[in-house]
Amino acid sequence: MRNTSIRTRVILLFAALAILLAAAVGLLAYVLNYREMVQLYGDLASSSAELAATGIDGDAIRRYLSQGPDETYDTAAVKLQNIKRLLDLRFLYVSIPDADQNDAVYVFDVALADEDMALINKLGDHSGESDVYDITTGVMQTGETASTRRITTGPFGHLLSAYAPLKNSLGETVAVVGVDIDMAVVLYRTAVQTVQLMGIVTAVILLFVLLALLITHRSVVLPIKKLSAHMAAFDKSAETLELAPFEATGRDEIGVMAQSFNAMAENIKEYVENLRVVTADKQRIATELNVANTIQASMLPRIFPYPPDRREFSVYATMQPAKSVGGDFYDFYILHGTEQTGTHLAFIIADVSGKGIPAALFMAITQSLMRTRAMQGETPAQIFASVNEQLCHHNDAGMFVTAYMGLLELATGKLTMANAGHNPPLIRRRGGRYEWLRRKPGFVLAGMEHMRYTDFELTLEPGDRLFLYTDGVTEALNPNCALFGEERLEAALNESDGRPMGVMDLLPYLKERLDLFAAGAEQADDITMLALDWNGALVAPTGEDA
Repeated sequence: MRNTSIRTRVILLFAALAILLAAAVGLLAYVLNYREMVQLYGDLASSSAELAATGIDGDAIRRYLSQGPDETYDTAAVKLQNIKRLLDLRFLYVSIPDADQNDAVYVFDVALADEDMALINKLGDHSGESDVYDITTGVMQTGETASTRRITTGPFGHLLSAYAPLKNSLGETVAVVGVDIDMAVVLYRTAVQTVQLMGIVTAVILLFVLLALLITHRSVVLPIKKLSAHMAAFDKSAETLELAPFEATGRDEIGVMAQSFNAMAENIKEYVENLRVVTADKQRIATELNVANTIQASMLPRIFPYPPDRREFSVYATMQPAKSVGGDFYDFYILHGTEQTGTHLAFIIADVSGKGIPAALFMAITQSLMRTRAMQGETPAQIFASVNEQLCHHNDAGMFVTAYMGLLELATGKLTMANAGHNPPLIRRRGGRYEWLRRKPGFVLAGMEHMRYTDFELTLEPGDRLFLYTDGVTEALNPNCALFGEERLEAALNESDGRPMGVMDLLPYLKERLDLFAAGAEQADDITMLALDWNGALVAPTGEDA
């Protein structure tokens, strides 16, 4: 549908109001004029009947009916004809009631026009109308004309009637004079006066509408059009927002609207400028986060199998941060020699409190400190104690780290481990099921100075598997805010043994199970997992991962 301008809408509104007002005034004028004309012509009919009654000898009425017309009768008939002609009456007649016939009998019935001749009644004729008899009887009995006006529609037409008593010399009512005025005359006069009044009212209404349109156009339509054009110009200058404020002189609603628009335009300009700055900062931060993510990823081992030419073990790990960069990390490396000749494998999984850049920085420091201490030949417990002391110094942010570290002797399968407040790992012996490797954990790193940690040992047999993880695995949430939990983790690991897979297949399988459980819920924490298979010392390089 095509849009119409506000000017057109205002014109249409005023035109509709003018039509409705004119129609209402016309209807009211017609009703009032109709009442006035009925009253006026009713009075005329009553006066005509009374006038006619004065021109007839009341003492001769009985003689006319018994002996017939005479010279005085003709003289009276002429008088009645003159009254009818002068006053433009439709019918003028004199009647008396006949109780025997229950009808009215005509004494006089005057006609002037040719069309009335067929309706004329001779002396002594009955009216044939019961209501004429009733009215004649009532007037004869009371001698008064009150409440005898009436408007009827019948064989004689649409008439306004009035009656007057005809009295004799003794003051007795001997007959009734009836006068009928054609209602067409009344309606015509009503219509003429209504049209005249409507002409005057319409002229006044048109003048008022034109004046109202002029005032509305100047004070409402024109300012709104200017403000609309100014808004459109502001929209077109969205890229630069270079537009002078709208000048509003009035203090009405439009002036307030203009002031509000000017204030809004200034706020938009300021907001857009701030948005540009914020967007630039966000782009810069996003770029820096991408660089940080790349740097963090480069700090974690990414070459698998590690190392390519060692077959005593198979190790694989993944880390998926909840944000661009995370606080979890894993690490593993060969100690006491090169990757080909080293005698021990060190592996670590850790979780830094918090997320984002601060956690990533703390993670980098922790990883570097642990690797440095491990190179010096310390056990996991000793490494934790040393790193804890170093992290506690200048830890103004109050961050801490949970960590689990293992040191595997590659010649014997002897495994030395320590836990600094981390989740317990699971171990699967060859041909068995996964079991929790629970030991009393030590305190978190960077939480308190002078803490001591405990090593515990076990020996791995060929075919054994160790699985480590961070709490992002067991605390993964689904849309109902239910935790994945340890039971589901243990069940998923045991189910994976039903389809034998190496460590590089196990972790993607577990991530798939986590995603299925989460059902699209947002990842709330970093998810890090590490799996280690012990194949046995000096295993030939032709075998595949268990």
